[in-house]
Amino acid sequence: MKHKTLIYKTLAVIVIIFAIGGCSQEYIKNRQAATAQVGIEVFEATEALYDSIHAMNYYYQYNTDYLQILTNDSVGSAAVNQDNSVDKMLEFIHFVQKVYRSYDMLSDIEVGIEKSGIRPNFELLIQRLDSFDFDDNNKKILSELKLSVKAHKFEAKDLMYELSLLYLDLIDNDLAQRKAILQKKYDTYETLVAKVPASAFDIEKVKPLVKAPLKNDNDIIALYKMQLQKDAHQKQTDIELSMSTISKVVQTMSIIHAEFIKQDKSNVDIDQSTAKIKQQLNISE
Repeated sequence: MKHKTLIYKTLAVIVIIFAIGGCSQEYIKNRQAATAQVGIEVFEATEALYDSIHAMNYYYQYNTDYLQILTNDSVGSAAVNQDNSVDKMLEFIHFVQKVYRSYDMLSDIEVGIEKSGIRPNFELLIQRLDSFDFDDNNKKILSELKLSVKAHKFEAKDLMYELSLLYLDLIDNDLAQRKAILQKKYDTYETLVAKVPASAFDIEKVKPLVKAPLKNDNDIIALYKMQLQKDAHQKQTDIELSMSTISKVVQTMSIIHAEFIKQDKSNVDIDQSTAKIKQQLNISE
């Protein structure tokens, strides 16, 4: 009798272990899906930022060229004409998005590696990563990533973590450089606006654009030039704020992926971090 009782207890424990294991697996898969979905959102926001950077470059280029005609001054031409193409980064971001969509599919326990398409998407992404410069440590990570994908050693959580380290480094460095270039362009624009002679303006067309109750034409033109500088400053401030936000959420994505490779599978930090990203990007639940 005691023997049977022991057997029953053992079977009960085994059932409980399998039940817990199943729940744990499902819980982790749910966190993976949430991470994939917020990753898609992060890189959609990153794509929008680079589109804004492209628009800002055009804004400075056009207005600086125009102001140089009015002032007969080529100050800052080198800064304004720096090659600041965003095409390469946009292509890279596009393939990161594809990887996250595959990662989202992989969170479905019925979808395997092949059906998710994550392997070919990783291979295409690695080709893009190969065209960027990294420090020695990240070169080593990229090399390991290549070998894992090539050898079909596809542990998604490990590869996504390594990828997050690379795109964090890449985006942080790229945005820092672009911020510095845009600041130079803003400084050039501000300097040229101040140099435009009053004779270049049609005072009757300027008056409706200046709300202050001024009578002196020179004061009206001076205030209008200040408004132009203020508008440019606001655009510059807005894009720098967006850059800062993207840097923060990309860093948080790397922290999330680090959680998946920890031995502790509580995933509390994953929920907190995904919620933090949604708040920073104003994503409604």
